Amino acid sequence: MKTGIFFIIAVLFLFVISGKSLAQDDTSIQDILEKANKKVVLLEDQSKEIVNLTIELLVGTKNGKTIYRKLDPSFSYTLSAITDKRIAEMTITVYKKTDKDWDFVTETSEKNPTVSIIPTEYVTYEITFKAVEFSKGFGGGHFASFLYHIKPEN
Repeated sequence: MKTGIFFIIAVLFLFVISGKSLAQDDTSIQDILEKANKKVVLLEDQSKEIVNLTIELLVGTKNGKTIYRKLDPSFSYTLSAITDKRIAEMTITVYKKTDKDWDFVTETSEKNPTVSIIPTEYVTYEITFKAVEFSKGFGGGHFASFLYHIKPEN
């Protein structure tokens, strides 16, 4: 009995000194939360105003995650995404709503993609995030997306 308790205490101690949580594993959201927090601090230090922050899980390369957002032509926007260690490459695709259909705006693929969006009118934009490739041994992973612009003068 004492040996079992000692073993449990020793394992807990190893996790404490290693800085790892018992709950943190390869499917944990903790990695992307920490990266997203650092990105928020960086953007705000650069006088950027974040108008949308999304954290999502992508599973497989066929399905993506889509957000819709009306963008104000008074601003030029940047849309960037950061990935956890499980996503090797992802794509951002942007369309804007017209009277009849959705018009293609831009697309890019990389580990942490970034695109610029300069609206010419106040319309809805469709933004889709898809995993292109996962790191070896993974079929899913988290990402965070940031839609932001320079803070307006007060």
